[in-house]
Amino acid sequence: MSKGKKIFAIIILICACLIMTLFILKEKNRVSFDKFSYGESKFCYEDSNQIHEIKKQDLDSLYTILNGKEMFYEELSCGFSENIAICIDGKYTFCFAQDGDSYVYLKEENKLIILASHNREDIEVLCDEVYEMEGGVISKVKDETN
Repeated sequence: MSKGKKIFAIIILICACLIMTLFILKEKNRVSFDKFSYGESKFCYEDSNQIHEIKKQDLDSLYTILNGKEMFYEELSCGFSENIAICIDGKYTFCFAQDGDSYVYLKEENKLIILASHNREDIEVLCDEVYEMEGGVISKVKDETN
């Protein structure tokens, strides 16, 4: 093998290693949970202290929505509070953005999970009904399969 081919082969090998490393690091930032077995929703504000058990069907929906989502760290620009949260299996606390953003703060990881999607495939898999807002008007999106 010529010297030029050896150098080219080494460069390709280094590039492949870098790509694999980036892929592995990206996958480590994804949420991975065991199936949820118990959960409580919590809303505590002033004199109100509401804690309710979450139904199994709703836990399954939460699992579907949250599992596999990408987590990231970002300086928080909105408020998150354990007083408005969902606690799962005594291990996870999901705090919701108080300004209405589509982020959830996973306290135990100190990272954010984005819930909203503009990806049509994600929306179709996760939602039974889809609504959109255009010009301040909310309307149901027609089912294109019928």
